[in-house]
Amino acid sequence: MENQWTSVIAKIAYSAIAVITGAFGLGKYNANVVKKKELYHPDGSLIYMAAKDAKKCKEECHQMMNKVTEETNQKFDKIVGYMKEQNERHIQMTEFVGRVKQYMEGDK
Repeated sequence: MENQWTSVIAKIAYSAIAVITGAFGLGKYNANVVKKKELYHPDGSLIYMAAKDAKKCKEECHQMMNKVTEETNQKFDKIVGYMKEQNERHIQMTEFVGRVKQYMEGDK
């Protein structure tokens, strides 16, 4: 009888060890195969980049944005200058037309 209990306990212990080992094996498979698929594109390139590469990319992005901002500001400055010239010409034309109208009314 004691032999039976020992064999039952041994079977339970071996089953528990097998389940734990299987769980560890599944976790290892998940970490090595499934998770790595999430890190790479189908062509093999990385989806995520290293921190130093990300900082370099961020700096390059800021430089490009600053360059585009400067170019945009230069274009706006040109537009504002053109609008000021147009406004001055419009004022001169309006003053001229006003003088002509005043002359014609006074000459009646």
